[in-house]
This record gives sequence, structure tokens and C-alpha cells, in this order.
Amino acid sequence: ASFRRVDGRWTDEERIAGVSGEIRTLAETADGTLWAGDRSAGVVRVSFRTRPASGAPRPAFDLREYGPAEGLPPGGSLVTPTGDTFLVSSGTKTLHISWYDAASDRFVKDETLSALPYDPYLPGFGLLARPDGSLIVAMGRGVLLAKPTGAHRWQLDSDRFARLGAIAPNYTWFDDADGIAWFDTLEGLTRFDMA
Repeated sequence: ASFRRVDGRWTDEERIAGVSGEIRTLAETADGTLWAGDRSAGVVRVSFRTRPASGAPRPAFDLREYGPAEGLPPGGSLVTPTGDTFLVSSGTKTLHISWYDAASDRFVKDETLSALPYDPYLPGFGLLARPDGSLIVAMGRGVLLAKPTGAHRWQLDSDRFARLGAIAPNYTWFDDADGIAWFDTLEGLTRFDMA
């Protein structure tokens, strides 16, 4: 099921017929298309024939599943909204982060992000998009900031979080309006000044 927050209230949009996997993450692109990360398979695209509208029944839609034949590795996938687009994290023992290329209708591996420090056996929330287009990255081996420098290009900043060492945030990260970040670790709650 999907939920949408409109005017301070949550609306239950109910299940999407035909989607049967273990969906853990959703991303909505600017045109209203939903991308769903299947925990045990690839990615499902839900393309609405007309743009969804608040308070109106869900419009008719088409489903398309993506997997190894479309550039994703075998196994589960998580989608992370990043502005008007999204990234897909896949893989088990090795990290594979991809972006969608609409012209070829395939996923393309992001070599920079896929080479980030990664430990599949330690906690970490993965990728967290920030309003400025940057990403907070926690893949089980510390925390770093990835700043966009162009289309699918990144500058990696590990200095900002160096004093944390190999601390691994679990699943929660919250930014206060005053520039303070809060996140949970195996040791408890951590407060971090982002300035």
C-alpha cells in the first residue's frame, strides 16, 4: 500500500494490483511515476496513464519490472528519492548503485557511488537524499557526504564525519532546522553539528 500526505493528512492509496513483492521503498518522480524497490527482486515501475490527483481515485496504470536484463544485479533493491529522480541500491556482498536511463529503459551503474565503503553485515541506512541534492551515505563503514557536481557525478567528503570514526548509523537520521543532525547507532542516540 502507499500513503500520500496532503494538507497535513495522510491518505491511504491502498495496494497496487499486480505488485506482489516485498516492497520496502518507494520513489515518485516529477511525472507521478512510482518506482518500488523489491526486497527480494529488482524494481517495479508504476506508470499512471493520467497524473494522480489528490482526493481522486487512483488512475489506471501500467506495471513494468526491472531486473538483471535491465542492468540491475540479481537480488533485492532499494530506491532512494533524490530530487526529481532516484537511485537504486542493489546487491548483497558487493554494492551496486544505479540510476535510470530513460532513453535506453535500463539502469546504469554509478561507478563512484558503487565504490563507497560498504559492509553488508553492519547496520547502515544506505543513502539519504538531502534538499540540496547531496547524499548522506551510511553503508556500515562510517558516514560520508556525496555532493553532486553534475549529472551522475559526485564529490565525496569523508572529512566532515571523520571524528565519528567507523560509527554506523542504524536506520534513522533527522536534521533539525538549526543544522543539527540526530541519528541512532548501536550505542544510542548521536547529536552532530552539520556546520
